[in-house]
Amino acid sequence: QKAYGIHIARMCEAFIEAGYELKLVVPSRASGSIKEMYGLRAEVPTVRVHSLVFEHYERAGFFLMGASFALMSLWYLWRKKLAGEAFIVYTVDMDTFSHTLLPLAGPVVAEFHSPKRANILSKFFFKRAKIVATNQLIAQELAKTFNLAQISVEPNGVDESFFDLPSTTGRRAVYVGRFYAWKGLEVLPKAAKLMH
Repeated sequence: QKAYGIHIARMCEAFIEAGYELKLVVPSRASGSIKEMYGLRAEVPTVRVHSLVFEHYERAGFFLMGASFALMSLWYLWRKKLAGEAFIVYTVDMDTFSHTLLPLAGPVVAEFHSPKRANILSKFFFKRAKIVATNQLIAQELAKTFNLAQISVEPNGVDESFFDLPSTTGRRAVYVGRFYAWKGLEVLPKAAKLMH
């Protein structure tokens, strides 16, 4: 439904191609092959955990779905831990809270695409997880909000073949995502004028 689905699928593909053993944990409402859905080169082993599903939902429904997924994915990880399996959880911030209990299961690396507000759950999480920010501004905000000494900065990447678009000039500018004021998208029209 959203761009983060493509992002997560491509991240899984990159981890698999780099030789990591990976399992993608998703809510039970998801179905089908991740490889086919996103046109990946690698099959992504997927675990579907049972969680609440609402056909139509607003804020309360989203909260209940997120909370049930958080608890069920934590239960899945606890079972793995009790069985003696070693693992590291890599997660991406898709909402404000579903990742916050993951440190209870083991080591967590979390990739953040936006700053977060401080509350009891987020403070618990940020004290226990390794943090990756997608740009320096987000890293600075997270460090300030949660008093963090070390945050890795890894900018978003792209598989250029995904945007295999014809171009008569050999130049192109492509943006995928939401038009937030802080993203600096006002430079694209100015840059386009300079390309002629």
